[in-house]
Amino acid sequence: MLKVNQKSISLTMTSVIDGKEAVTYVATVKSDGTMMPMSQHIDDNTLYLANLTEINKDLAKMQAKCFEEQAKIMQEIVDGKEE
Repeated sequence: MLKVNQKSISLTMTSVIDGKEAVTYVATVKSDGTMMPMSQHIDDNTLYLANLTEINKDLAKMQAKCFEEQAKIMQEIVDGKEE
């Protein structure tokens, strides 16, 4: 019998300024509801430094999306729907 030991959701999002990628964010939420530390890769230092306010807004949106996905997984666990 095959058993699923771990299921995870990986989220990758990019902060785009004027059509150019400034920062890429990556986060993983595991099937037990824990979240791995989010990482970021700065794609363009000049663009990043010139647009910190907008980039910080995008970071907040990324974090909110991660927490939303984490809550969905945790609710599945509570409801007993975990695979």
